[in-house]
Amino acid sequence: MSVYLKIKVKAEVAESRAICHEERKRLGFLRYCRAEARKNAMARQAGETFSLVTKPEQVPGFALAERDRAYMSHKRRVVLRQETRAMLLAYGFLRGRSHHSMENSIRTCPKWGLVLSYILRFGANPNVTPRRDERALRQTFSGWLADSGLPDNMMPKLATGTDLTKTD
Repeated sequence: MSVYLKIKVKAEVAESRAICHEERKRLGFLRYCRAEARKNAMARQAGETFSLVTKPEQVPGFALAERDRAYMSHKRRVVLRQETRAMLLAYGFLRGRSHHSMENSIRTCPKWGLVLSYILRFGANPNVTPRRDERALRQTFSGWLADSGLPDNMMPKLATGTDLTKTD
């Protein structure tokens, strides 16, 4: 089942590249608008003929391109990075890697709930009863986190309580 998770990671990477490409196109348009507005403002000051566009905001589509670029940048830099990190941690867990071998030093806490959801989704064994398999995966994940050597502020709250071993 971890093969499907590996494919999903590759799809996330491809999505990130596609978003980066589209983001660069929007950035090029925004730079063009700013350059044109600057050129027209300088021509106006020099007394030469100029276009009425003296501010980049006056160009049709500028606000939309700026909003799109900001959204794409946030999606790529925040959302996709967090999801991909969670997928890679889940993939490493399912393959038996230690947390330390995947991340030597960390500054931010991963989204442990997302990691656990990927583990439960892609680590299920079709030959075992789903409830029993989920419980075993939760217990193994809890032990994996305890052995990771992470500082207390990086540990998820669900690893300290009985939330990981819940059966309902």
